[in-house]
Amino acid sequence: MWRFAILCLGLMLFLAAPASAQYYAPPPYEPQDPGALVNGWYHRFLGRDVDPSGLQTWTDALRQGQTQDAVLGTILGSQEYYDRAGGTEQGFMQSLYKDLLGRYPSQGELNYWLDRMPYETNQGIASALLRRYPESWGAPSPRYYRGAWGTLYYPGPRLRYRLGF
Repeated sequence: MWRFAILCLGLMLFLAAPASAQYYAPPPYEPQDPGALVNGWYHRFLGRDVDPSGLQTWTDALRQGQTQDAVLGTILGSQEYYDRAGGTEQGFMQSLYKDLLGRYPSQGELNYWLDRMPYETNQGIASALLRRYPESWGAPSPRYYRGAWGTLYYPGPRLRYRLGF
């Protein structure tokens, strides 16, 4: 009798836990203070405080529904960022990868983006890179799943890591 009860209890626990590959919609990602977000981007990517007119422009754009990747893409595609990266297309792409992903692009990645540069603006290139790697700049990735005990995981290219929300 005890064996049957333990077997039933174990079966109930097994069936009650969600599957490890079960996907859920991502929680909304909205900053509490768009001004702090923009100032953080300026510090991280341009190495300075945001000027008052730039702060007003970018916070208004975010409040009016402009997407964060578009605003950040415009900041990263600016002439100031391009000049800080050495003023060359190759330096620009290497700087984007280093700042966003913490690594330099492979030769294949670098060639891919350099081939696109004559046909797109720097803002378009930066925005496309941000959309390809949303977790690199703080946005939660839509490709995560909930583990057996309710922990959120991101199945990244190298390993799974816990998300902090």
